[in-house]
Amino acid sequence: MKKITCIALLSALSLTGAFAQSAGDAQKKVGDAMSTKDLKGEFKEGWNKASSFGATLNVTGFSDSWKQVNTGVVGNTNLHFILKHQNALVKGKNIWINDFEGQLGFQSSGKNATTNKREFNRNIDKLFLNSQYGRKVSDKLSVFAEGNFISQFLAVKDSESDTKRNIASAFMTPGYLTVSTGIEYRPVDYFTVKLAPLANKWTFVSHKNVVYDTETGYAYGVNVGEGKKSLSEFGSQLTLGFNKEVMKNVNLGFRYNFFKAWKDTEGNKNKPLDHRLDLLATAKINKYLNVNFTYIGILDKDVFDHKAFNNSTPKPIDPVRSSWQSASGFGIGFLASF
Repeated sequence: MKKITCIALLSALSLTGAFAQSAGDAQKKVGDAMSTKDLKGEFKEGWNKASSFGATLNVTGFSDSWKQVNTGVVGNTNLHFILKHQNALVKGKNIWINDFEGQLGFQSSGKNATTNKREFNRNIDKLFLNSQYGRKVSDKLSVFAEGNFISQFLAVKDSESDTKRNIASAFMTPGYLTVSTGIEYRPVDYFTVKLAPLANKWTFVSHKNVVYDTETGYAYGVNVGEGKKSLSEFGSQLTLGFNKEVMKNVNLGFRYNFFKAWKDTEGNKNKPLDHRLDLLATAKINKYLNVNFTYIGILDKDVFDHKAFNNSTPKPIDPVRSSWQSASGFGIGFLASF
């Protein structure tokens, strides 16, 4: 039976996957750290399925270093669409969860100075797939294995490029595939610590016209200048997740992920940590509407190395001023769950 649930949801580029659950957790409201309470549902023995579609009106802001959106869209109103589907199989101490999430958002960046026509740019674009298997070891401990993929749907041109090589990002440019295995510790239902000592992350840059740094030949950590289209990194990762109703009708969820690459296919060893923070706070207005605040922060030296940029001679022309990329939004919206 279809029900209408009030929520607005925003998350971009890179969630690393929902947390593995055990059969003991199956009767609790479960989901990853960025799910709201209304979306979690209760898993039962056998197959469980849930889908949702929503639209949100947001006002967003980005740091100068945020590389995943079009130039000139900072601080404008946008319309954001989200589609989610999840199915889970619970059998005894075992659980297998599969997630799909697609997001697409557009916003006006004002009028074109030449044509005097209003322009609309893509500012949110996310394709996310995750599959995970978990098995209960004790009441608070599970073992897991999972794989997840994240990319985007549409191609975006680099407004600064005046050549045929003018694509800033597109499907599989970049694309990230991560496979990991480890243990999950969940002391309480709303907090989890997930340690994967064995993890491998592949970065793909497949578009033939992607813009790359002419000084180094790299784009998103891949040596495009030498004709390469992927980079493999072997390492470990740690994920912290929190999701709780901190006061009546107010829910706070966040996930902090650390990935440490011990070695990559370019011969680099003991690389700097990659960080990602996803935060979502929602406050219910009534049965059909709520407001939300979202924040995404990314620190990945393969995308931009601030120290290397400052020490380079001559300094390459690059508008990026900070290694830490951030995006935030405040919006009001709804979500239909079925």
